[in-house]
Amino acid sequence: MESAVSALESTTAVSSCQPSPASSSPKRDPSLPTPQSTTVLPAKNAGDYTVGWICALSTEYVAAQVFLDERHSIPDKHNHDNNDYTLGGIGRHLVVIAVLPEGRYGLSSATSVAKSMLHSFPNIRIGLMVGIGGGAPSSKHDIRLGDIVVSAPRGGHGGVFQYDFGKTIQDQTFCSTGGLNQPPEILLTAVNGLKSQYEIDGHQLDAAINNILEQKPRLRKKYRRPNPNSDRLYRSHVVHPKRDDTECEMGCGDGKLKLITRRERKVSEDTTYESYKDRVGDRVEGTCEWFLRHEHFKNWLRRDSGPLVVSADPGCGKSVLAKYLINERLPRSATTCYFFFKSQLQNTVRQALCALLHQLFSYKPSLITHAMNEFKKNGKELVNSTTSLWLILENAVRDPLAGPIIIVLDALDECAEVQSQDLIQRIKSQFSSGCSSRLRYLLTSRPYEQLMAGFTDLIDLFPYIRIPGEDNSESISREVNHVIRYQVQQIAKEKRLSGRVKNHLEDKMLRIPHRTYLWAYLVFDYLKMQSFKKTRKGIDDTIEAMPTSIYEAYEQILTKSHQQKSMVHRALSMILVASRPLTVSEMNVALNVDYKSKSIHDLDVEEDIDFKSRLRNWTCSTLVSYALSICNPGSKSWSAWFARYWKSEGHKRTKGFTSLMISSYFGHQATAKHLLERGANINRADTEYGRTPLLWATVRGHRATVRLLLEKGADIETADTTYSRTPLIWAVVNKHEAIVKLLLKKGANIEATDATFGHIQLSSAESLANAKLLLKGANIEADDAAYGRTSLLWAVVNEHEAIVKLLLEKGANVEVVDVKFSQTPLLWAVENSHEAIVKLLLEKGANIETADAMNGRTPLLWAAVRGHKEIAKLLLTKSANIETADAVCGRTPLLWVAERGHEAIAKRLLEKGANIEAVDTECGRTPLFWAAVNGHEAIVKLLLKKGANIEAADAEYGQTPLSWAVVAGHEATVKLLLKKGANVEAIHAGYDLTSLSWGEVHGY
Repeated sequence: MESAVSALESTTAVSSCQPSPASSSPKRDPSLPTPQSTTVLPAKNAGDYTVGWICALSTEYVAAQVFLDERHSIPDKHNHDNNDYTLGGIGRHLVVIAVLPEGRYGLSSATSVAKSMLHSFPNIRIGLMVGIGGGAPSSKHDIRLGDIVVSAPRGGHGGVFQYDFGKTIQDQTFCSTGGLNQPPEILLTAVNGLKSQYEIDGHQLDAAINNILEQKPRLRKKYRRPNPNSDRLYRSHVVHPKRDDTECEMGCGDGKLKLITRRERKVSEDTTYESYKDRVGDRVEGTCEWFLRHEHFKNWLRRDSGPLVVSADPGCGKSVLAKYLINERLPRSATTCYFFFKSQLQNTVRQALCALLHQLFSYKPSLITHAMNEFKKNGKELVNSTTSLWLILENAVRDPLAGPIIIVLDALDECAEVQSQDLIQRIKSQFSSGCSSRLRYLLTSRPYEQLMAGFTDLIDLFPYIRIPGEDNSESISREVNHVIRYQVQQIAKEKRLSGRVKNHLEDKMLRIPHRTYLWAYLVFDYLKMQSFKKTRKGIDDTIEAMPTSIYEAYEQILTKSHQQKSMVHRALSMILVASRPLTVSEMNVALNVDYKSKSIHDLDVEEDIDFKSRLRNWTCSTLVSYALSICNPGSKSWSAWFARYWKSEGHKRTKGFTSLMISSYFGHQATAKHLLERGANINRADTEYGRTPLLWATVRGHRATVRLLLEKGADIETADTTYSRTPLIWAVVNKHEAIVKLLLKKGANIEATDATFGHIQLSSAESLANAKLLLKGANIEADDAAYGRTSLLWAVVNEHEAIVKLLLEKGANVEVVDVKFSQTPLLWAVENSHEAIVKLLLEKGANIETADAMNGRTPLLWAAVRGHKEIAKLLLTKSANIETADAVCGRTPLLWVAERGHEAIAKRLLEKGANIEAVDTECGRTPLFWAAVNGHEAIVKLLLKKGANIEAADAEYGQTPLSWAVVAGHEATVKLLLKKGANVEAIHAGYDLTSLSWGEVHGY
């Protein structure tokens, strides 16, 4: 194996261009997600994994892991495999991800990792090297910091170039002497598919990455797309500092002689304009109504052309309104194009025009003809010519084929100041006399005088041109109040506020002056990050410290509050001086006692469950975890007990496991009852498996605990997140008959399905008793979603004879065909060699001539292939057709048994008159030929006795049975054929040798 790439057959490399790894010392990333941070599914068979993914750095390893659709636990590795693996699934592919050892890079290290991977996961057939690349920009390929690059082979070279792999020849430049192997065709095809998909739809990278960063905010600082300003392309003569913590900008400088100047990245290269709209928050139901009712808006909608300017103060919801109109309210009969200006990021008219034209040409491809003349003049520089872009847009919108067009420009005030006036003038010119089009503009902006003044010339032509939000402050204020009420509802659910506390919070928030949309969103984001006391006084204290303006809100969000410091100090002091561990209730009281308190009624005590949650969020949470887990005074810590016994069960610590779940898992009914009496949440699910206490008790088979939980109101239809199974499905799968009976008695849904595999419950039954219970109300002909199999098909596949018999007695359809493999119950029974089930099905009249769709084999053909003589006997007794040939090789049953050596079946077929001169379509060989080739002497005798043609040659090579017997070295068969008069002088096509001379060559 020459390299890691060749070890994994070959590779398509995908790299993300980041600063050179040499600029800092690579370390294992501290934010690397652990298995406990994500739901980890049970281990799969090592042979199921087909994609290998090697990362050079831990940075790449982190990025790879968070994009898995699902995570799997690690199966047993090869004894000498030292790799660190993460396993999971992406789409329908099972993926193995490995990382190179710390500080060891290059082919030898990658080769070692790849070899070990192939030893532990032998069926890997596609290898990927995905990670950070140096990025070699050229005049053709403009590669920037943070770009994703998919490499592909060109001109006979592989997709990956090793920059230092070559030789220096005297007086000549460095010469590349080789490269890595080319990727397989399947990957090259996929690359073309990816390119076409990108051409048509662009990508959703921003949305996908932002989604990950929202789920795992600790990764945001390091893994978000770098600022374009940090992307400096140095000339080749610049020497970078080696393994130095000094930033490259300081170490190398940023003078013009050292840097290569590059143009501004084109918007058209990456449709980021979509992401700026999508980042805007969705409107709250019932808001934006003031605008929809406004007469100017209604008038603008009725007209064929004209502008509409919506102005409002900062934070009044202009962008939310624009997004809502684009997505839901603007007429579908018009082509709507949009651009959201964003200060410093996308704030130029050129960017806006590129985005608008991209959308317009996507919706109306015929209009692209208006761009061709300008493209011929400017070529690739067209996107940098604002004048040309305006000309294209103006000509396109006047085209009769364009139809009605609406252009939405949000946040006009964030357009670069020097360009905004030109933008306004251009818009005005499109509505001057003599210009005909069906174009409408909707513009939003802050009410800056210099911007609004630019539209005054159009007032006579369009009296309705402006909707000043500042004049509708009362309507907007009412809608802001609506948003506040909605946000209070959301935060009350999230933080489990009581009705009294929720109402107090709402009342306080509605009394704050100068409320705006933006202020509301920022303040509620601030509140979500706070761990405040869930009492009226706690709300008052929090609101007193809360930002009262947009700018103050930004300030406090950026600096996390440390107001809990004194409370943390008190909590730790209490724990240290206490003679025994304190309960949550005791700690709650202790922290609220002060010198002014005369009785417990004077204390500002919140509910224990709320206090417990808040205490966890304090800095001391790891130190007080034992106190939080005490079930009752004097008992052992549940956390310590759980850690000991859960580990003995062979599990890792399960995230989100409550005391009630522990009791249910181990079947401690009395403890579970005690916890329920103390208010334990009966329907709460753990965050790793998504199982409630009832599900855990059912999975483990604790009937008494299941009964207790049901009596206390546990949700009988809740399903876990790992397999989407209800308690009834788990009880059936795990053969807990008593629990099945109990759940059915309590009204469990007998038709519920396993959403992961779609198995209906009756098909999951692995015991006769469970099947009998389920049959009382189940639909026996219902099929599952994954395979399209009924209960009878599943019982046959799983070889549950008693259940098959029961289902047949209940009238199950014996001719049902599964969707995935197109096989009947009889075909499955024969293929699985289950004679008793075959008998049952034949007794019920199963069709013996049905062939499967994949191979075209009847039950008799399957019996011949598998060598099931008793099943073959049963089928022949039922007069199965002995001359039916399969669709794959064109072989009859006799041809199959001759090739496989099944003598007993061959005898019965010959007794039934099977055609001894039948020829398969694959090689043109007779039964005698196949028997001779494979040295089945007994079958050769049977066929010769029946008069088989001893000189019949095959169609592929023109050789006789004797020739092939000689080649294969079957001496006894050769002697038998010679004894029966086989022609030794037969010529071998392509070899010009007689059988005898061929035999001499092989030692005869």
